[in-house]
Amino acid sequence: KKKKKKKPKNISMMRCTFFVAAAAVLAVALALPVEREASERVHVNRDALLRASGAVHHGHHAHAHHDGKQASAPNCESALQLIEEAEGLRLCEYVDTTGHKTICYGFNLDTSSARSEIEAVGGDYDKVIHGGCLSKTQCVELLSKEVAKAAAGAIAVDGNQCTCIHNVLTDLAYNLGTAGLASFTTFNSYIKAHKWSEAADDLRHTLWCQQVGNRCVRDSGLVNAGCQ
Repeated sequence: KKKKKKKPKNISMMRCTFFVAAAAVLAVALALPVEREASERVHVNRDALLRASGAVHHGHHAHAHHDGKQASAPNCESALQLIEEAEGLRLCEYVDTTGHKTICYGFNLDTSSARSEIEAVGGDYDKVIHGGCLSKTQCVELLSKEVAKAAAGAIAVDGNQCTCIHNVLTDLAYNLGTAGLASFTTFNSYIKAHKWSEAADDLRHTLWCQQVGNRCVRDSGLVNAGCQ
């Protein structure tokens, strides 16, 4: 019988090496999409975290001013704007939640000076207090005068403060009256000490806050932000 020829060992080794190399190439090819996907997930997650922390900026700095307002804190509006937003404009006489006859931006018609002030802007007080109306121009003129009084009252109670805080105090003085603002003794002591978070917290626990709702939420938020 003829003996079968043995295959050279070097050929078997070459085939084995080839198969090992092919398997390794295949494993790498399969792993690349997984690694790329994982890498993409890492970058996406990192970007999400950076956006959440404010480290990724899109068009402006997180703490920069935008149109004169700070993006990282509640808007620091003028006292006039704060009062206009909270009071709203009603050109004809109405009765407010406290039972006072009122007009325009919460102007109290029951005060001793109301007649002279209405007449100073060209209005007829006797008609106005019995359901009459004023023009928007007259209402704005009334508001400007009352805001100036409230601003002086805020300074009398809490002294000179930075613009944002002073504007909030002016809104409070407008709504409460100077005497009403002065009655918030704990709140005022925190304001004078520049303890903004404590002042904001005290304001939230007043009866006034329960009565005015969103106005208090806004004003206490501005106080909490302090002087920016």
